[in-house]
Amino acid sequence: MFRLKFLTAALVAAVAALGTPMVSQAAFTVTIWDGVNAAVVISDGGAGDANGQANRINYANTYFGYDIDIRARTNSPGGETLLGPNGAELFQNSITVKDSGTGPASGPLTITIFSDGYQPFGASVSNSTVVNTLAASAVSPGTTVSLSTAVNPGSGTVTTLGAQLTAAGEATTYAYPSSLGNPFSVTQVATVTLGPSSGAGATFTGTSTVVAPAPAGLVMAVTALPFFGLIRRRLRKDAAPTA
Repeated sequence: MFRLKFLTAALVAAVAALGTPMVSQAAFTVTIWDGVNAAVVISDGGAGDANGQANRINYANTYFGYDIDIRARTNSPGGETLLGPNGAELFQNSITVKDSGTGPASGPLTITIFSDGYQPFGASVSNSTVVNTLAASAVSPGTTVSLSTAVNPGSGTVTTLGAQLTAAGEATTYAYPSSLGNPFSVTQVATVTLGPSSGAGATFTGTSTVVAPAPAGLVMAVTALPFFGLIRRRLRKDAAPTA
């Protein structure tokens, strides 16, 4: 009986260790820049952040001819893991950019969202896939929106551009393979070019998700379950004469 309890506890501990959640983050910031005027940098919990919660940034203000509303969220420590078909969500952003009517807006406007310190399983994860989704709920005529994502695994940078959205209801999903180091960082850049009409603008959402294969150790633990069942039955048979 003692050996059975020991083996069961060891299996549970092994599975729990392999499913350790991703941890973030050393930095979480949003930078707004029109390519001409001074950039605005909002850090999590810093000046301009209207949200008191960690891992969330809310910003609403007028910036050189733009009315901007940003609600950005990154995964929290102890949150989602890289296991499962849906992977781990890195970013989820909702952004509205409009012509404020207070003067000519330079452009295009770029909104950069950065976070680092992600730690998948405490080790590197190869053969992962970063999936990005961009969807627009409102886009005025002549306005375009695009989204790029850069993942730095510590040994290089991979950048992928998503298709531009030019109308409400449009959405695009794109994915690219990546080998993630520990830790790794992610940078998301939304680019908005306003159309010529007064009050032109766009409202859109962007997400980045990492989908990683189950670690080999977890696969071995799962495939070993039948053998633990055999061991358990053998231990019961051995213990029967003693009883």
